[in-house]
Amino acid sequence: MDVIPLPLEASVSSGGSRLPVCAGAGLDLVCEQSELRPLAAWMAAWIAKRWGLACRTACAEAGAGGGGPAGLGGGGVPAAGRPLLRLAHLRVDPGPSQLPLELGESVEAEAYALDLRPDAAGEIVVSAATVAAVCRGAATLLQLLRPSSGADDALPASLRVRDAPAWRWRGVLLDSGRHFYPASFVKRVVDVMALLKMNTLHWHLTEDQGWRIEVKGWPLLTEVGAWRGEPPMRAGGYYTQDEIRDVVAHAASLGVRVVPEIELPGHCGAALAAYPWLSCTGRVEPRVPTQWGIHEDVYCPGKDEVLDFLESVLTEVASLFPCEYFHIGGDECPKTRWRACAACQARIRSEGLGGEEQLQGWLMQRAARHLAGLGKRVVGWDEMLEGGLPEGAAVMSWRGIQGGLAAARAGHDVVMTPTSHCYFDYRQGDGPNEPGAYYARLPLEVVYSFDPLPPCCSASAGAAAAAIANGGGRAGDGRSGSGASSGSGSGSWELMEGEGGTGGEQPQALAGAQQQEPGEQGGEQQQQQQQQLQRQQQQQQLQRQQQHRQQQQGQQQQRQQRPCGCGAAPIDRARILGGQANLWTEYVPDEATAEYLLLPRLAAMAEALWSPPEPRDWRDFRRRLEGHVEALQALGYRPRPLDGRE
Repeated sequence: MDVIPLPLEASVSSGGSRLPVCAGAGLDLVCEQSELRPLAAWMAAWIAKRWGLACRTACAEAGAGGGGPAGLGGGGVPAAGRPLLRLAHLRVDPGPSQLPLELGESVEAEAYALDLRPDAAGEIVVSAATVAAVCRGAATLLQLLRPSSGADDALPASLRVRDAPAWRWRGVLLDSGRHFYPASFVKRVVDVMALLKMNTLHWHLTEDQGWRIEVKGWPLLTEVGAWRGEPPMRAGGYYTQDEIRDVVAHAASLGVRVVPEIELPGHCGAALAAYPWLSCTGRVEPRVPTQWGIHEDVYCPGKDEVLDFLESVLTEVASLFPCEYFHIGGDECPKTRWRACAACQARIRSEGLGGEEQLQGWLMQRAARHLAGLGKRVVGWDEMLEGGLPEGAAVMSWRGIQGGLAAARAGHDVVMTPTSHCYFDYRQGDGPNEPGAYYARLPLEVVYSFDPLPPCCSASAGAAAAAIANGGGRAGDGRSGSGASSGSGSGSWELMEGEGGTGGEQPQALAGAQQQEPGEQGGEQQQQQQQQLQRQQQQQQLQRQQQHRQQQQGQQQQRQQRPCGCGAAPIDRARILGGQANLWTEYVPDEATAEYLLLPRLAAMAEALWSPPEPRDWRDFRRRLEGHVEALQALGYRPRPLDGRE
């Protein structure tokens, strides 16, 4: 079945898995609940743009008592001679029949059934227990449609799909702070997320380089903080509260929730430019920073008026987003100013804190309590572990997965988003014209290999293992490293653990090794000694490989428990919410570049987070991806060509 992500269960009796529709005849979409009207309208627009087919929509509820859905004659039955796929029903059913068995409660809300009824010519039904789940089935249906190829074309005799996600959180971070994108583009991102069954837009709205959301109680945040540079290079923008509501409503109609992020206590240069008294010194330049990186000036937690400001902002922003989650940042906050600030030091003493790290923890916990009073759960970057996690906080683990594992063991929910697989600002190839962060590379196949909870993530494999597990970072932004892949390597390799927890031979070491010429040893005895040493090394290598194979076999047997591999108790899988693709935008100046970096890698991430990790067939995915890229291009998106940059 040529669908991305691949469904959990699908069966076709005969005739192929595509659903032909007669060109020029149109298609009828009937939603049986009024809350599905926006979804039906979105599907109709998608079909018209993708295939040029007319599509009528109707709502059965509107025709209650009147004999049929509004907008369709004859009791809702299309007239004779209508398209091969005559009628598609979308319905929310509290007990949809024959959904995948033994689903955990965490994914039931997105499980759906899709059926082509053999006893109702041309009728297909998408049913699920929630609106979001109907959206998932609709995404599958859209990918199955195609125009009829001729008179002999026909529907399959029967088609049955039973599907549900592997992970609850399947996210995309869009960084509007560093570069501003209009609300219309944010909705385009939501559209492609819905097509790929991604369910969470993490909207990064504040940064050193820009404040992007209207806060009516603090107007200078957008009057000053939304703009940087001087004419003619002045750039920026912000979202009005009406635009925020529009994006949130559009996303909700497609089963996508929007999680706002208001960064604190760092990455706040735009806010400090608007209100310099929010800083420790009060002497911040009243201009939005124009340089990337980490800035020393941050919010001052020692001042009561700063705490009042933050709670006021969080209250107003929270009112715009119905999602239960609220991201408060917590990463990359230098403590230089706090160490020299009398107010911060007084706060440390009065609260009985152990230093500046705990001061940040105190501030985050205070923000979390305030948001909890508003019905929100906080999410923060894994640096929050260093100052003490707020009660009930979820952790977004970007510096590898070890921070996420530690948070999960401590009883916190976790979203895995390591740089090694999830940083979509990284380049996709090595070509001189490839856009993206110059210092790291993340190929499509590496994204496809992502598993939020891999079967082995050894913390005892030495520095090489740590480097691979932790991935790379954003140059000049505290996130140092080589990234998922540097140079022309494939971006993935096996770790072999040697005795004493040291790493085995790595590709870099093997590539750099050179055999010495025998004459360089100074005689036959030295040659014999070297040969003997080489034989010993080869034997040791064979032993290590055998040990590694045995370890892999043991890990395979325990895969159902999905142990962390570092000697501690297995991770409770329920604590891992899922994963997320992060599009940071230092090197993403426009919409075209954003789409190029997102697509088609987002399709690989979608399948990694929706479909079971085993079996996962890269060649089959790559085959299915060709049609998906063609569809994206027909819809006006600008994905990276599968054979490289044009």
